[in-house]
Amino acid sequence: MSEYFEYPAETGDQSGSSLSWDSIRELLEQSDDREKQRLQEELERIEEQIEHREALYREAVERIQSQIDRYTSTLQTLYNRSFGGGSDAREPVKEALSDLYDDLQREKRQHWQDRQSLEQERREILRQLDELDDAAPLDAFL
Repeated sequence: MSEYFEYPAETGDQSGSSLSWDSIRELLEQSDDREKQRLQEELERIEEQIEHREALYREAVERIQSQIDRYTSTLQTLYNRSFGGGSDAREPVKEALSDLYDDLQREKRQHWQDRQSLEQERREILRQLDELDDAAPLDAFL
């Protein structure tokens, strides 16, 4: 008795075999196409997120900068009105300005981290797309 499984002998007709390889090849190509489409859609979603978050960041910075300008103007007015005195009125404005500058720095830091995270996702998807494009042709295996 043989230790190996014995396959039935093939007939001379290879057309059935050829069709099955063609079917397999087509199935694999369809799978690759679906994966590429999914990755392209994910890439578009990330690009939209980057644009949307960039717009939100600009709005937040403009809002904070507008408040900084207003408080700076108020502080300048307080300095012009009181030559040497009136420091009690200036302190809350200075504190508010300090808080606004902190908010601005926090916003910039958060934006940078958010952007880096999205860019990392984007690079990963591009890498996956490159891998799909660089994959050896199926004909070499089939």
